Amino acid sequence: MTPEDFKNELIEQLIPFKYRNVVTKGVPESWLVLKKGSYALACIPYTEIPADDYTNIRAKNVLRTALRAFPIFMEKGVFLLYYGGAQSWGVHCENFKVDKMAMRPIIVQAVHFFDIYTGENTCTRTSWGPVKFGFCGPTIERIKEIGNKISKGFDS
Repeated sequence: MTPEDFKNELIEQLIPFKYRNVVTKGVPESWLVLKKGSYALACIPYTEIPADDYTNIRAKNVLRTALRAFPIFMEKGVFLLYYGGAQSWGVHCENFKVDKMAMRPIIVQAVHFFDIYTGENTCTRTSWGPVKFGFCGPTIERIKEIGNKISKGFDS
């Protein structure tokens, strides 16, 4: 699956299900940012971030400007979806961090890694014990469904 096909599939699956708008202003052309209220999903090619950016600084800096986020008053909860080949992110994904507290402009609630060639994917979510935060569950399930759809395409 090409990156463009993957982003189109996300738009088809997630709008209007979870998100309402595609944000283009202030966002690199290769990124896909979907937004609804104070929540957003950012679909970013893994090759465009430093491999050791485990606190998601690059994504947060771009999204803070694009979403006009400000601590306390205009915070945005963000679901990050890095995509590409698993061979590039596989050794790094377990080191990526989600945010454990608010009071920052961009609050990363989940970091998802998705292989657009095989459908393999993994996700880290903000949690406190067994309770998961960020209302990301339905989105994570949709992304897993897309992964299953892609991987079935390789089986046939």
